Amino acid sequence: MDITKASRKIKSPAAAAGQVVLIYAVFAALWIIATDTALESLLRDRTELARAAVFKGLLFVGTTALLLYGLLVRLLKTTGEARQALATHYATLIEQARDIVLLIDPAGCIADANRAAEAAYGYRHDELLGKTIDDLRALDSLADVASQWSAAARTEGVLFEARHRHRDGRVFPVAVSSRAIEIEGTLYRQSFIRDITERK
Repeated sequence: MDITKASRKIKSPAAAAGQVVLIYAVFAALWIIATDTALESLLRDRTELARAAVFKGLLFVGTTALLLYGLLVRLLKTTGEARQALATHYATLIEQARDIVLLIDPAGCIADANRAAEAAYGYRHDELLGKTIDDLRALDSLADVASQWSAAARTEGVLFEARHRHRDGRVFPVAVSSRAIEIEGTLYRQSFIRDITERK
């Protein structure tokens, strides 16, 4: 699905609800006008008219319930497809970013990392998962980890420079932008890390 089309398909809850209510209102108005006119022209007896009105009401409830069900299924499907397309798009952006991107769980362990992280640190993706920031820091850069971890929890996040360590022991300077993000009720730290060796 094209990402532009997908983003257009995601409606706000108010817009989606408004669309359903409008369709329901138009259907209900047409139903009432058409069935009342038909019943009055076909039935003259008040008792039969009353019975027919009850039947008409039950039929209306059943028909509108099916109509609402169909509209909601269609709406949820369209919204779900659009959200999935956006999620895939953003996952691709992160995975193919030139900067290192790390997602760190509340215990300080790496929960996810992109390809740039694998290349920068010399570890495969599965080897990076579960490592801590301390495992990737140069020894002379460990003292600041706790304060930077706390600073990342602030609304604005934190920017800092540090020294990271490749698997082979080689140390390189980095600029880090880190902030806390909530995912399904759990507070993670997301860090964007750039090797600034050429600047130094």
